[in-house]
Amino acid sequence: MKKNKTNREAKAKNNTAFYSPRGIMLLVAALLLLAALALFGMYSLGVIRPPASLSALFGGETETRAPAPTAEISPAPAETALAEAVARGEYAAALAGMKIPDAYYRAYTVSIYSGKTVLSTDYYAVVRGGDWWVQTAQSGVTLSTAVCKDGRVKITDNTENLTVEADAYSAEAPSGIRLEERMGVLPIDRIAEIIGAVGAGEAVSYGGGITTYSLALTPARGAGENLFTFDCTLANGLREVYNFSFESAVLLSVEKYRGDALIYKMEAGASANDLADIDADKLFE
Repeated sequence: MKKNKTNREAKAKNNTAFYSPRGIMLLVAALLLLAALALFGMYSLGVIRPPASLSALFGGETETRAPAPTAEISPAPAETALAEAVARGEYAAALAGMKIPDAYYRAYTVSIYSGKTVLSTDYYAVVRGGDWWVQTAQSGVTLSTAVCKDGRVKITDNTENLTVEADAYSAEAPSGIRLEERMGVLPIDRIAEIIGAVGAGEAVSYGGGITTYSLALTPARGAGENLFTFDCTLANGLREVYNFSFESAVLLSVEKYRGDALIYKMEAGASANDLADIDADKLFE
C-alpha cells in the first residue's frame, strides 16, 4: 500500500510539472512557430495572398501573382503561315515543267502486305537517257538484274543464273518491257505525265483509269523543297498515294490500299541526280 501511494504521488508531481505555466507557454510557442512556417510556405507558392491593404502597408505587392509553377512558362510562339509556291489551280501545269534529270540513281524498298505477312525487296535503279539498269535484292542477296541498252533488255535471274532478252517498250514495240515494270514503282516522269493528263481532263489508261484524285502541295520551309501528294482512286478499286519532291524530282513514298487495307508501300533511300559517283559504263556493258 505504501508503494502504490508513492507512485501516485510521483505521477501527480510529473503532471503538475507538465501543466505548469512554463510548459503551457512552450507548447503554445511551438504551435505558433509551426503555423507561421506553414503560412510562409503557402505564401511563397502563391497559394494565399494577404489583403491588399495589408500588403500596401508593408510596401508589398498589391496585385495577385501567378503561382510559381506557371510563372516561368514562355508564351506559345505565333503560328507561321506557309506561302504556296504554286497556285492551287496551277499544280498540274507546274508539274509538267518539273525538271527531271536525264541521268539519276535511286535506292528504295518496296514492301508487299498480305494479311500479317510482309515481303520487302530492295531496289537499286540507274537511268541514263533511254537506257536503264535495275537490280533487286532481299536480305543482301541479289535476286535479279535488268539492263536496258539501245532498245534491248537483258534480264538475269541471279538466283538461277538464267538470262533472257526482249525488246524495250517503244512506239515500235508497244508490248516491250517498260522501266516501271522492273522498278516495282512508277517512275517520276510517268507520275507527272498521269497528273498532267487528269488535270487536263484527259483519259488515263493506268489502272483501268482514274475515277477520283486530289493533288496537294506542302510549301517549302527555309531551305526545304516543295512536296506534292497525289492521291488517286483507280477503276480497278485500288487507292494510291504518291509523295514526291518538286525541286529534286525524287519519289519519296508510295502507298497502295485495297479498301482500308495497306497492300503496298514504297520508301525512298539514297538518291542522286547525276552519276558522278557511279561507274555507269560498267553497269551497261
